[in-house]
Amino acid sequence: MATKNSAELIDEVVNYLDKQVTVLTHREKINVQMRIDETIAILQHALDLAKDDQTSRKFDLTQDKTGACTIAYTVNGETASTGANVLKYGDKLTITVTASTGSTITKLQVNGKDYTSGTEITVDTDIAVTVISTLNTYNLTVTAGDNTTVTVTKGGTTVSAGTGVLTYGDEIVITAEASEGYTLSTFTINGESYATAQTITVSGNVAVVTEATEA
Repeated sequence: MATKNSAELIDEVVNYLDKQVTVLTHREKINVQMRIDETIAILQHALDLAKDDQTSRKFDLTQDKTGACTIAYTVNGETASTGANVLKYGDKLTITVTASTGSTITKLQVNGKDYTSGTEITVDTDIAVTVISTLNTYNLTVTAGDNTTVTVTKGGTTVSAGTGVLTYGDEIVITAEASEGYTLSTFTINGESYATAQTITVSGNVAVVTEATEA
């Protein structure tokens, strides 16, 4: 069964009372009409109070952030911050989430539901924002020619070539050596040539190529 709103209920009351008036004398009709007008005024006043109470409600804005990112809030076009009772019923809230360099937003939810950054929300309850930003991972490719050895370490631990074995911001040391009786003729990292071991900070895929020639 459909739920009727307050205005529809008032109309029903008025229609019912109008029907009762038709069987009354002229004087009675006048008295009853006065009662009807008073009843309508009371009902309308009650509706106005209920509406005022709803629009005066305030709500909390909270956030749970993991990882490197920025979260910006605007309410009715103005910059806003998290806190208790900082939102009002009917406010237009926009949340903009930006991942830091080398990171990706892997979870963005509002009140437990997925949310698209920049989408406008009409506030009617407390707002809880959850964001998880994860550092990007990258591939390590090593193409070691005959009679060469390539070693990649991170924090003193050897890193084997593979998919997603490096993380943004990792500091790695790449060493290339030729076997006895050979000379290292090619040692490139992402196309750049080097003659000695290199320490690099990871910001993308890393490709190492080495070749050797007889000494």
